Amino acid sequence: MAPAAAPREILRATIKDVRSLASMLRALSFRPTAVVEMRQAGIKFTVELGRSVQANAYLQAEAFDSYQFSLNPPGPSATLNRRDEQLNAPSSDSDDPFQVELADEDINGDNAPFVAFGVSISTILECLNIFGNAGSGASPSGGSTGFSASSGRQWGGAGAGSGQGAAGTVHASEFGAENRGGGRRRGGDQDRGEREGGSGIGGPGSTTTLEMTYRGEGYPLVLLLEEGGIVTRCEITTYEPDDLMELFFDDQDRVMKFIMKSGWLADAFSELDPSSDRVSFSFSPSNQASTRSKYNRYATEDRLADSSQENEAPLFRLESVGDLGSTEMDYPNDKDVLETFECQGPMRNSYKYSQIQLIQKALNASIKTSLRTAADGLMSFQFMIPIGKRTTKAERDKFAFVEFLCVAQDDEY
Repeated sequence: MAPAAAPREILRATIKDVRSLASMLRALSFRPTAVVEMRQAGIKFTVELGRSVQANAYLQAEAFDSYQFSLNPPGPSATLNRRDEQLNAPSSDSDDPFQVELADEDINGDNAPFVAFGVSISTILECLNIFGNAGSGASPSGGSTGFSASSGRQWGGAGAGSGQGAAGTVHASEFGAENRGGGRRRGGDQDRGEREGGSGIGGPGSTTTLEMTYRGEGYPLVLLLEEGGIVTRCEITTYEPDDLMELFFDDQDRVMKFIMKSGWLADAFSELDPSSDRVSFSFSPSNQASTRSKYNRYATEDRLADSSQENEAPLFRLESVGDLGSTEMDYPNDKDVLETFECQGPMRNSYKYSQIQLIQKALNASIKTSLRTAADGLMSFQFMIPIGKRTTKAERDKFAFVEFLCVAQDDEY
């Protein structure tokens, strides 16, 4: 009796440079595993911490150089939308570049199928960096890149977690990643990095390309990485997805929103005292806020010279109290600083400093930040991360997005 044929691929996607993908996933590497959702519109990675923080990394289909998703008719791997959780591409006629709202799928209707599974983030990062030019893939917690058997439930079925024995194959078991060979060379040419002025594998001028495939429940996530003619195949064990919090930012509940260059916010966060227990965010409507800033990094000389309105409420204020004293930073009502600002009324919310620390990697990798606050204090940080080398207009229009949802401290309400 002939063996049953393997199911056709649900996903096949390629990307020319893995560095942006690695940067995006490093922002989520404070947890060992992520829940991955694949669908027609793109891929989403989700991690959670302490029932108070949920981080989502969105890679839209348009961000890939090629993206093929097929789950029709839905099989056992398919899952129907639990709610309107779907990433949309930014609207070309919108002034807001952060249109990564979760909305109904347009292609297959409101109940568009998707596949979901758990996977080790640290193992993916280790594989993406196998040629040494995607940055460090280690977890910031300093733990092993393996996945302990107690941390997740491995799917059974054909191909789950098993390498194929071919040269260059890497497979990730629950005990980590194992290298089964040095890769195979395509053709007899010299290393592409040397031909194109780079310095070979992992050199300054070289990039790693990625082809990602997935066949469904019980099968590994396969990464085919190519660098300078060397190809390495990685098979990463997938697991049953963990249950996630029903944490969702409804834009209809939004009471405040601003967009600013990420560098401004990164500078401010770098001034916060690491011994702080919490960080407070205060906002005032633009018609009630001062145009002056007491924090000279964001204020022009003429504004600093005139402190007659020092007691007026700031448009946006960051506050923290630590062992070394208090830190207070005010942002002026200035388009050069806050590109977009909407606020319905004065408000002040506090969050754990440990929550704010988690966003640092995404903030540093991004070029713009959108911050939204709901009436109940739920805060959404959205970070726009560029994809690729950005040498052409098509590349400059490609972005990945990372969103952090942070629950406010209860004693504020």
